[in-house]
Amino acid sequence: MHLDDTHISPAVVRDGKARRIGLVGQVIERLQDALAVGKWPVGSRLPIESELAAEFGVSRITLRQAVQALVHVGQLETLQGSGTFVLAASEVEAVVSRFLSSKDLQSVFEVRQALESQAAALAAQRAEPNQLAQLRAAIEHGERAAEAQDSIESSEASIEFHRAVVVASHNAPLISLYTGIENSVLQSIHQGAPDEDARSFVDGHRDILEAIEAGDVDNSRRLAFEHLQHVID
Repeated sequence: MHLDDTHISPAVVRDGKARRIGLVGQVIERLQDALAVGKWPVGSRLPIESELAAEFGVSRITLRQAVQALVHVGQLETLQGSGTFVLAASEVEAVVSRFLSSKDLQSVFEVRQALESQAAALAAQRAEPNQLAQLRAAIEHGERAAEAQDSIESSEASIEFHRAVVVASHNAPLISLYTGIENSVLQSIHQGAPDEDARSFVDGHRDILEAIEAGDVDNSRRLAFEHLQHVID
């Protein structure tokens, strides 16, 4: 049984506050909540329209309006004959990704530099043992790739390290912003350094990790900043 599509909920509680919201708005928020927790990961396809409408207890028209709203902001993408796919876990990620996709590489590096240096400073205060282990594993991956002179694996190891530093910051908005620029980050890592610099990049990662492990906030920030500065220069 579907809810009345004209129904207005008398009180929807979100973030501790009750407010009135239309049914389409409720479905949008339920979809966004599901995307945020990874129920449908980025790159995956949503269930077919009839199944999703039944799951939410709404008509297909209401569901379609909610989906189109998220297509408009860039969280979802509908491909004719293939279905609807997840582009971003949050609206912030979608907007930032779309904005930076048209920017030059130096601008992307400068954004990375600001976010990653602050993330490293926060990681020095907040990183948990399992996150430090992930950073060490990324460095070991980078060492093996550099030894083998494998540029693709070197780039993958660099991506692993920088993403792990950001996650270790435990700052949800910063993580969301960084995830939003991730496509641009991937491009900047693949294009930003020649193959012969792979070893020096691993050494730079090790210095950052040592500062984070020591809980040295200022040095972690400085090293992460300088790590990207010579590429920008």
